[in-house]
Amino acid sequence: AKGELGENLSLVKSIARGDLPLTKQARTRLSKGYTRADHITRNDTSVEAKFGPWAELSTRQRQAVEELGDKYRVDFWRPEDVGKITGGVAGGLGLSFQDDWAER
Repeated sequence: AKGELGENLSLVKSIARGDLPLTKQARTRLSKGYTRADHITRNDTSVEAKFGPWAELSTRQRQAVEELGDKYRVDFWRPEDVGKITGGVAGGLGLSFQDDWAER
C-alpha cells in the first residue's frame, strides 16, 4: 500500500511538471543489469518512488542514480507530504473536514 501511494504521488508530480508518464513498471537498462522504474516519462526520465522514513534504494537503483544522472529521478515521500497535499487541495476547493454537527 505504501509503495502504491508513493508511485501515485510521483505520477501526479510528473504530470504537474508537464512530463507525462508513458509506461509503468518498466525496465531501465544499466551498464551492468537493469532496474525496474515505477514509471518512465515522455522526456525519457525513469522515476522511482519511495515512501516512508526508512525507504532505501536498492543496489541497482543507486547504480541508476550514478549512471543516468538527471534521467533517473527518485522521489522520497513522507506521510507529512500526503497531509500537505490533501490539505492544499481541500483548502483550494473550500472544503472543511470539521464536524458539521458543531455548527448546528
